[in-house]
Amino acid sequence: MIADHDTVADMVIVGAGPAGLAAIDTLGGQGLNIHVIDEQHRAGGQIYRQPPATFRVSNWMDGPLYDEGKALLRDVESRTDINWHFGTTVLGLFDADDPVKQVWLNGPDGAYTLKTRAVLIAPGCYDLPVAFPGWTLPGVMSAGGVQAFVKSQQIVPGNRFLFAGAHPLQLIVADQVLAAGGDVAAVVFSQSFREVFKALKHMSVLWRHQLKFRETAKVLGRLRKAGIPVIFNHSILNAEGQDAVTGARVVPIGEDGVIDSARARTFDCDRVAICYGFLPNSELVRQAGAHAEWDRQAGGWIIPHDRDMCSSVPDIYVAGEITGVAGAEVAAEEGRLAALGYLSRMGKNTGDSSIIQRRDIESRLKSLRGFADLLRQLSHVPQSLLDQLLSADTLICRCEGRTAADLETDLAPSPHFNTADGFKLASRFGMGLCQGRFCSHRVTQKLAQQSGLDENKVGGFSTRVPVKPVLIGDLLPK
Repeated sequence: MIADHDTVADMVIVGAGPAGLAAIDTLGGQGLNIHVIDEQHRAGGQIYRQPPATFRVSNWMDGPLYDEGKALLRDVESRTDINWHFGTTVLGLFDADDPVKQVWLNGPDGAYTLKTRAVLIAPGCYDLPVAFPGWTLPGVMSAGGVQAFVKSQQIVPGNRFLFAGAHPLQLIVADQVLAAGGDVAAVVFSQSFREVFKALKHMSVLWRHQLKFRETAKVLGRLRKAGIPVIFNHSILNAEGQDAVTGARVVPIGEDGVIDSARARTFDCDRVAICYGFLPNSELVRQAGAHAEWDRQAGGWIIPHDRDMCSSVPDIYVAGEITGVAGAEVAAEEGRLAALGYLSRMGKNTGDSSIIQRRDIESRLKSLRGFADLLRQLSHVPQSLLDQLLSADTLICRCEGRTAADLETDLAPSPHFNTADGFKLASRFGMGLCQGRFCSHRVTQKLAQQSGLDENKVGGFSTRVPVKPVLIGDLLPK
């Protein structure tokens, strides 16, 4: 049953990752009624994912890169003036344009609504789905999914892993798998080493973020010492196996960007971890009516905002990856900025100290975004490469069982489809439970390519309530 909570909150924060944690920290001591919603059972998000409270995990998030985040997590999690809603999913936002908004939630006791004057949406991102023959086999995972098992409970979800992609996160996860007792067959990058070496030209960025590069160098050293190949200028071709992964084929990429299938190498493995980038988890804020813009480098559909991190909908703030995938440090600073913006609009914390604090945050963001831009350049994946990985019977829309051949066939009678929603109605792409999270990125790009229109003109699939699946039983009277 949907149970109404009559008390009107000052702010509901969606997501207890870096952005949400930093916002909570900044809002402290203001006497506000703050509610925090997160699908996990403890705060931290993906990067600071914690083990269950009853578990004790040795060497949890070891290393200097995590020190600042862990300190913030300790400070915020101990707060008793915050209303925490863990294990809870946001199903939708209603009355978004009104002074009092309705947040529809589904938690351990069923569905209910919260009333609030403002919402900060900071839900993070998810791994870019990359389709190739065998990608639906049990044993093919995202690198982030592998990391979730290893980080919080040190469970290695397999025996022997092949990592393939373009993002350096796969190096970190491979190292974590190795430290947790797993075996890594290889780490495969689509970039050439020459492209990676170009980063050395950005000496000012390297100097300001030398800790990250030193830690990455240490990871590479540990992988090399363990005898794990780190292979550049190669791509996964397919995952092998009938009912589960038994191996994977990897192919070199020519200077012209064309994969050379004749020179494929097979690696024995029972897990394939894919890491080609990330997509902003922007469905909820788009459902609320906020304006979105397509930025492929920043991850697809991102949410523009003003200086206070407020979206086009009044009192709906955004922070973190939905403003452009840029990492935990940028997310945290944006969370602080959103909190300051909200306090300013409430007439609180408007003195000189607030002005100085905002100026410091904006200065740090400028530096951090420079590093994020460099990382995006280094991990960019040409669409032409992803297109080459498709065979006719490769699934694109997993929910509706629609293949790459279906995509071409459905476009053929009407080559001038100019909106994603129009194509969705005609083809059923994106009509499943995930609401297009697996297929919308590719479909939008394909429609833009075929129609000659910009992705912003094609648009994305409209997001409907509930934005995530919910059991009918959770909506029935208890």
